[in-house]
Amino acid sequence: MKTDTPQQESRTTATKATEEAVRHAHASLTEAGVAARALADQGIDAVRNSAVEVEDVAARIGNRASAYIQEQPLKSLLIATAAGALIAIVAGKAGRH
Repeated sequence: MKTDTPQQESRTTATKATEEAVRHAHASLTEAGVAARALADQGIDAVRNSAVEVEDVAARIGNRASAYIQEQPLKSLLIATAAGALIAIVAGKAGRH
């Protein structure tokens, strides 16, 4: 019967420990990948839901603005003219600096 030397036993033990560490690392990385994918999916869903909410708010604001313009056309024209003039003044001053 052949017995292993202490060096061979150490190598065998080290090899087994390394293989176990590799298996554990692989399992951990796989688990981390699954968790990362789940977080990414949650983030995508949150962005998608936020985009839908922004679209809804923009549509409501657009509808209210349209109704206001129809009810108050002259006032709307004066407000738009004043806003345009203010933007032109600010842009002109910003361009000089």
